[in-house]
Amino acid sequence: MILNSGLIKKPENNSKYHELFYKVIKECDEKDYLFNTYALLCTNLDIFIENFCKFAGIVPTQEQLKKLECERIENLKNNPAWIGNRFEGCDTFPGRHKKELKPKTIQIITKVFKKELDFLKKYDHPSVRHFYD
Repeated sequence: MILNSGLIKKPENNSKYHELFYKVIKECDEKDYLFNTYALLCTNLDIFIENFCKFAGIVPTQEQLKKLECERIENLKNNPAWIGNRFEGCDTFPGRHKKELKPKTIQIITKVFKKELDFLKKYDHPSVRHFYD
């Protein structure tokens, strides 16, 4: 979204690029795909890691899992490689925009990305689907 002299320009949406992806997922059996989304990364790192390992066909060692602890939201401030240490105000949780943007702006964004939000609400992990309301 671009703010120009106080005017809001409608955000660009490239939904047409997602059409084939939507079509393929709808034709697949639920056991044949995994979604690892930003919402899941932020809210349930364990399931995110489990999904990735399942996809990659690996079983992580306890040592590897311990190394990933620095990626948990509550541990980010102690992680020198965290992007937020370089870019003030980076997102660390889905839905932050709902606290920082005006309600009218949220309505515009939600309307523009309705198809994507509806898709994620249906197909993302059940524990994070409420973020797409």
